Amino acid sequence: MTGTGITAPPEEIIRFGPGAELSVELTCGEAQMGTYTLRLWTPDGLTVVRKARGSFMDEVEDRYALLSPPDANAEHLLQCRARVWLIQGHRKYAVFMTVKQGATVIGEASEVEQTDEPTVVVDLRARLRRA
Repeated sequence: MTGTGITAPPEEIIRFGPGAELSVELTCGEAQMGTYTLRLWTPDGLTVVRKARGSFMDEVEDRYALLSPPDANAEHLLQCRARVWLIQGHRKYAVFMTVKQGATVIGEASEVEQTDEPTVVVDLRARLRRA
């Protein structure tokens, strides 16, 4: 628990090796629309070194390169904060933050839940770690 009394969401640990570059792709379920902010934080959590904003509703690809070379990402925190609107009549929602090294999926943080609310805010976190 932080000093503010707010508990941070759990972090997934995603391990990478040497070689191909790292990237992250954001997706949400078929019955949802939404927007997001993606941040890559320094290991101490004090500085954002990459930031992107996007929408699940447009034709723009929701994939972003991380730092190069891959070792530059060691212990950095990857965070996606998404606001999702559920289509009327749907209660289930899903948001995925998938990390790849080259073309290979090496890890994922996700939230797959259901709600009676028309919108939800999802906060996904993954710590990037050398294998």
